[in-house]
Amino acid sequence: MNDGGRVLLECDHVVKHFRSRAAIVHAVNDVTLSVNAGETVALVGESGSGKTTVGRMVLGLIRPTSGTIRYRGEPLPHSARARPMRSLRRHIQAVFQDPLDSLDPQMRVGRAIREPLDRMQLEKSPADRDQRVREVADLVGLSASLLRKYPHQLSSGQQQKVSIARALGPRPDFIVLDEPTSVLSPRDRADLVELFRKVQDETGVAYLFITHDLNVVERIANRVAVMYLGNIVEHGAVETIFEEPAHPYTKALLSAVLVPDPRHRGKGAVLRGEIPSPIAMPPGCPFASRCPVALPMCVTALPGLEPLGSRASVLASAAHPRVVACFRAGEVIDGSAGREVRDQV
Repeated sequence: MNDGGRVLLECDHVVKHFRSRAAIVHAVNDVTLSVNAGETVALVGESGSGKTTVGRMVLGLIRPTSGTIRYRGEPLPHSARARPMRSLRRHIQAVFQDPLDSLDPQMRVGRAIREPLDRMQLEKSPADRDQRVREVADLVGLSASLLRKYPHQLSSGQQQKVSIARALGPRPDFIVLDEPTSVLSPRDRADLVELFRKVQDETGVAYLFITHDLNVVERIANRVAVMYLGNIVEHGAVETIFEEPAHPYTKALLSAVLVPDPRHRGKGAVLRGEIPSPIAMPPGCPFASRCPVALPMCVTALPGLEPLGSRASVLASAAHPRVVACFRAGEVIDGSAGREVRDQV
């Protein structure tokens, strides 16, 4: 989890709207985000928050409605089929949620790992490609005997290791990990997190880690961006946000994290109210209808991402100060927000 300091990826005021005959779905709204060489940035939020849409735009699979995505300072091409985008494929790879959706059931594991090397004509010779397959298989913990099997003959954890090995084959600088642990057992999930850390330490690859599992985020990420209805509502160093969440939504997410301790009897915050429709976004804060500490102004005014005040700035890293889109962020941290609510109960 080393922060290399050099910016690899930048999302600059990125917006994505999906249009149909009847409506416009506001999937991503004004997202600004960066990922440095060798670091892991986690993108978290509930289903429908827009995090996977951000990942698909970063991969060039869909085009932003507005805004710019840059890799090493150069804007991504507008088309996934454009020649510059094809040349970027070896540098930007992906691991998706369900490995069986991305692995050919009729292709043996070794061939599946080698396929991108053949398509991109990487390595000097076919023998070198075979050697590269063995190298990445060994790196992720796949034995030579497993390379001769078909995906359905492997466990879900082994299948995901095949996807990781295939992504590593072209020697990428950057990998989008889209819910890579969500379909796995707790044991396989823990093993995979350790594998991601090991791979990063040995190769220096950077990750955009898309997930709803905050237990995983705390173990693997350097920074975390919290999304709600297409908006980033809080962003900063993992240790800062986990220690003192400043947005009410972040606080609710963290309070719902399961702690593997039978002595722990904490209860997650129950968010009430209706989730706004992404087709008819409200004029104010999108979280206002569910926020336990919302003010009247929150219904009409949209808070921007702003750095926190003096107390929080001490905790925030100098390179990446914590920013929050909430009019009451400082009060959420010190606990004063919500006292008036408790006093009325």
